[in-house]
Amino acid sequence: MESTNLLKELRLASCIHNYKHRKDALYHLNLAYGQMLVEQKLLKPEEFKQIAAGLKKVHEEVVEDDFNGTDGDIHYMCEKHLVEHIDPKIACKLHIGRSRNDMYFAIYRLSVRDAITSVIDQVLETLSVLEQKAKENIDVVIPYYTYGQPSQPGTWGHYLMTVHGLFEMDLKRLKAAYETVNQSPMGAAAGIGTAFHINRARVAELLGFDGIIDNTFIGNSDVGYFLETVSSLAILNTTLSRVASDMEFFATAECRLLDCEDFLCGGSSIMPQKKNAIGVEVLRSLTENWNGYVVNCFSSASSSTLFPVQETYYYFQKFWENVQVLINNLKLFDLILNHSKINKDRGYRLALDGFTSATGMAEELTLELNEPFEVTHQVVGGMVKRLMKDNRLDVKNMTASLLKDVSKDVLGYPVEKTDEQVQAYMDPLSSLNAKSTGGTPKVADTEALMRKALEDKKVFEAWFNAAKDQVRLANEKVEALADTL
Repeated sequence: MESTNLLKELRLASCIHNYKHRKDALYHLNLAYGQMLVEQKLLKPEEFKQIAAGLKKVHEEVVEDDFNGTDGDIHYMCEKHLVEHIDPKIACKLHIGRSRNDMYFAIYRLSVRDAITSVIDQVLETLSVLEQKAKENIDVVIPYYTYGQPSQPGTWGHYLMTVHGLFEMDLKRLKAAYETVNQSPMGAAAGIGTAFHINRARVAELLGFDGIIDNTFIGNSDVGYFLETVSSLAILNTTLSRVASDMEFFATAECRLLDCEDFLCGGSSIMPQKKNAIGVEVLRSLTENWNGYVVNCFSSASSSTLFPVQETYYYFQKFWENVQVLINNLKLFDLILNHSKINKDRGYRLALDGFTSATGMAEELTLELNEPFEVTHQVVGGMVKRLMKDNRLDVKNMTASLLKDVSKDVLGYPVEKTDEQVQAYMDPLSSLNAKSTGGTPKVADTEALMRKALEDKKVFEAWFNAAKDQVRLANEKVEALADTL
């Protein structure tokens, strides 16, 4: 049976969602705009006094249940309630020189700005956890992998600082997105401005924006700020997803590197021996949510024109929901880090048994023998290949006699070493300590990475705190307008 109320219901859902996440932004916008109108002598102070008092009542009293689908959007809903509290002829003066278009694009930017701030706050919390755990595990050896196979030795501390570094890059992208977002479209009206002598810069200042969008058409047509934001958040989410995949592997029975506390794990209804790392698995699963959302955002944006259309608005509806999922994912990641540990003995054993120091041995032979690395690579590779052929693939079988035989075949002369020297080549920690490029899992290098990261974070936090203070002071100032009046 055909429902004649379907459109009404769809629009109602959209209005409720907008009001839930942009109620404060609309309140601040109305107050800031009213104050500007007074300063421009487009509104009398006593009229703004009534408007500000009415806006405060509407902000405090109107709830989501008050929407019924017949009141239009959130602007009309607030306007309807405002005229119930004050003289309608005065209430309508608040709309001088503006349109729902520039209003909505302004409150969307205010809302997206808040979202970026919330995500950055949580990323900074995660960085602190990573720093502490990296410090605790700075010398805990684990194997690193390439193409699913053990490659070279690493440390858990260096791995965590790698994650830290990737999140730092995410913060740089979020900072850039914040600066793009934090520009005011107010004054664009419906896209070509207004004949009223308003002060666009003053509205921007009162709302904590960094400046105005000069071109009035761009003010109402730009979606790049939103796509830049969701792209930055998606890359952050991808970082988290990749780490979750690693952690899920580290927690497998075959690897047994990561041991999560019991409350982060689950069992089986049929297999009594199972200890499933449910927390890690849930983290990996939830991080996949963003992929579909980002595709939806870009598809909606690319299907629209430069003129405002419905697609311009509807991809905002799932924005805060997905942002909250991302924030929760970061919190879950913190929980896993704080309530799991790396099996130190197992990590060292996997690195040793995986022949992860073979490259280091070839490098040392190159330095000692003055032979090309490709040649010493053949020597060490030949030793491993012979052990595989003889079914004796064990690091303890990397002996001086084996090196002597293989080097004679490859180099044309035998390399004389003791068994102790060959075993020292194969020691993961010795291999790491030989590294000289900087930025490596060697303890001294990882400590240097940590110092640099802390310095960079301090600079970022100074910018971020200043940005938050600018918004906080602006909000307090406009709210004080209503309280004072």
